[in-house]
Amino acid sequence: MKLSLTPSTWALAWPQLSTFVLWALVAASACFWFLRWTDPLSNPNPVAQAEPEAAVDRAATAQWLGAGTGVKTTSPLAGRFKVMGVVADRQGVGAALIGMDGKSARPYRVGAEVEPGLLVQKLLPRSVQLGASLTGPSLLELELPEVKKPAEEPRKTP
Repeated sequence: MKLSLTPSTWALAWPQLSTFVLWALVAASACFWFLRWTDPLSNPNPVAQAEPEAAVDRAATAQWLGAGTGVKTTSPLAGRFKVMGVVADRQGVGAALIGMDGKSARPYRVGAEVEPGLLVQKLLPRSVQLGASLTGPSLLELELPEVKKPAEEPRKTP
């Protein structure tokens, strides 16, 4: 017995076939956009990477310029910001949770403006550097607070 597509059979099959093709296009589109969203190289807003700085002994330079030994100067901006967390890989790609003026923390990526005239320059494993531009000098370095380990109680032997 040979099946042939008669007009009545085709009239019944085309809605099913067009539905299948439509859902296949939806699945392909969803896969395309998911892969594009998760690929870090296809970021539509590429962030300029700062050139690596030469190693400088900051304490020796500060002392040479007249700073006292052991005196650490702090910026008036340092009291306004608090780093709650940093997630960064070795290339400095990631985000930092920064709270400002006692408000709840918001995530900032490298190049994002924390406040007018102050950008996130670099992300380090436990700190964030802020400055006026991506390639300029750092105006402020915010560090995560040290994690306090709970005091261990001596074990009692029976």
